[in-house]
Amino acid sequence: MDILDCLCEADRLGRKTGAGYYTYVESKQQPATDAVVRHIIEDASQRRRIQRQALSSATIQRRALLAIVNEAACLMAEGVTNRASDIDVLLVHGYGFPRWDGGPVFWARQQNHEALTQEIRDMARQCGAGFFWQISRSCFKRNDLASTAPRPSLCLTYCLSNAGGL
Repeated sequence: MDILDCLCEADRLGRKTGAGYYTYVESKQQPATDAVVRHIIEDASQRRRIQRQALSSATIQRRALLAIVNEAACLMAEGVTNRASDIDVLLVHGYGFPRWDGGPVFWARQQNHEALTQEIRDMARQCGAGFFWQISRSCFKRNDLASTAPRPSLCLTYCLSNAGGL
């Protein structure tokens, strides 16, 4: 059973019930983790055979950035946009991505391509099906890829090498 389903079955629907992922006292989120939610998450981790580990702030930020870069690459591969710079402009001005970093695609192009691709592959392998990397695999719609296993880095390769970019 999914974590969200467990929370709903426990009537933890958020502020309106006084509890969700967090507990709410007088409509204010409590800063501490909730033991009920922690138990639900630990059970889900065991069912999925995920080894839990502490993550540093830098690791969490890196994982979020890799997800953004991977999804940006898929947007390019799907033809949602023709220029990678459009994605950067949107994320900088529309979503608050730090402008001094130039946008996620600009940032990705400054990285070692092979290392970045390997990091995305590693994240896909660690997260497995059902996590956000599965969404990013939606870019595999071309007929020549239909018979192969999804490779999250393929979209990244397309994005980073696309001449219509920055």
